[in-house]
Amino acid sequence: MKETFPSPAKINLRLDIVGRDAATGYHFLEMVLVPIDLADQITVEETDHTEVVTENCAEHIPSEKNIVYRIVRAVETDIGRELPPLRISIRKETPTGAGMGGGSSNGAAVLDHIDRRFDLGLGLERKCAIASRIGSDIPFFLHHSAAVVSGFGERVRPFRIAAFPFRLLLVHPGFPVDTKGAYALWDKKMLTKQRPVTTTIDRVFSLGSLTEWMDFIRNDFEIPVFEEYPALAVLRDRIAACGAVRAFMTGSGSTMVGLFTDEERRESAFRRLSGEYGFVRKVGVLI
Repeated sequence: MKETFPSPAKINLRLDIVGRDAATGYHFLEMVLVPIDLADQITVEETDHTEVVTENCAEHIPSEKNIVYRIVRAVETDIGRELPPLRISIRKETPTGAGMGGGSSNGAAVLDHIDRRFDLGLGLERKCAIASRIGSDIPFFLHHSAAVVSGFGERVRPFRIAAFPFRLLLVHPGFPVDTKGAYALWDKKMLTKQRPVTTTIDRVFSLGSLTEWMDFIRNDFEIPVFEEYPALAVLRDRIAACGAVRAFMTGSGSTMVGLFTDEERRESAFRRLSGEYGFVRKVGVLI
């Protein structure tokens, strides 16, 4: 049996680095993540040995190192037996190192799929536990909803956005930003608070107006990452010059998000920026 299904990306509407664990060095986060309708396409079919093949991807990822492959093996460890071998083909639409969680989304989508395909009955809590051992972003994608995500990424509080008065444009600059490198840049600038602090992130549950959203959206990574990659600040300003009311980086980068208040301005920006950058996409949030 051959099945194909989407694996949606995400954007960060807010990312606060609120502390650091002294024992592990990992950072405590407060984030608002929203799935979007930009999606990789995953095809799964039976074969004689398990392998993961990635298509339309600039980076070569060996099968055994792919998040999806590791998810399959983690499920086998959790259930105590081998699964029937599968060939998993991932047609990438989300750039790597783009801050949109493409690999984590792939892992979550395949985890959901094999749970259904083999009638494992894992349940959300167990799937999140399996996923957390592979990647901290994966549990978010298992909830299929906008969410406040905290801790190291393992605490997920889904919610429904009351109103989101923007049209979105994504622009990738043509180069990635490594997540570990982004954290190192943050630490180098000594921006990390020594202890977790309280944020106002719970305001997101009642946001509705354009003004409220404009005041809420932020990304702590922008300060150190823009200094290291000045082309991103140039891109942000270019998107704003094309009519966006706000432009910001998602995740640890490098994708920039432009917020537009009407379709005409977004369409004009899309046409202009498509002539300058290889990846420009009109997207919507899945709320």
